[in-house]
Amino acid sequence: DGALVAGPFLYGDIDDVYLELDEGEYDLEVTSVGGGEIFIDLAPFTLQEGDILYALAVGDGSNQALGVFAYPTDLEGFLLPVKAPYKLFLPIMFK
Repeated sequence: DGALVAGPFLYGDIDDVYLELDEGEYDLEVTSVGGGEIFIDLAPFTLQEGDILYALAVGDGSNQALGVFAYPTDLEGFLLPVKAPYKLFLPIMFK
């Protein structure tokens, strides 16, 4: 729905944001502050009740593609699918 989930953060920030989300489908973006520029547009994904997932925005847009690395508690970590390649980070927020 475009609501801010976490942030804003600057490139290189590490934060211990913990969010409890309802089960369902999510379509998240990493954007500039204010949402004017999309840096990472994740493919929609579904959370089931009881899922625990740690996620990190990764890459710098030059040396490594931007993306989100996920660490489920019961699986090996993996990059989440994105809809398209993206640019260098500026101050960001998740929505």
